[in-house]
Amino acid sequence: MDILIKDRVPIATAKKIVVEVKRSKAQMADLAQLKEYMDEFGKECIAGVLIAEAFPKSARNQDASARIRLLRHKFSLDWSSPRSFPEILANLELEAD
Repeated sequence: MDILIKDRVPIATAKKIVVEVKRSKAQMADLAQLKEYMDEFGKECIAGVLIAEAFPKSARNQDASARIRLLRHKFSLDWSSPRSFPEILANLELEAD
């Protein structure tokens, strides 16, 4: 899991969204991994988000009841050297699949 978004309160039980980020093309195994993370949180997990450069067709045809959204990212950055968070954020584009 790369990011966990949760309600601030209540502390004991809170709604959660699990976000998995892949730098390149996602694989079906990444989708399965995201589903496993969601299952670990049980009913508290209301959604999952998989962010990647591209997705296999089979991922786009997933069951809507899985509560998973796919977002494509685009970066206009040269990754040959480390980048700061502000640089990454300024060059990030997200598009719903």
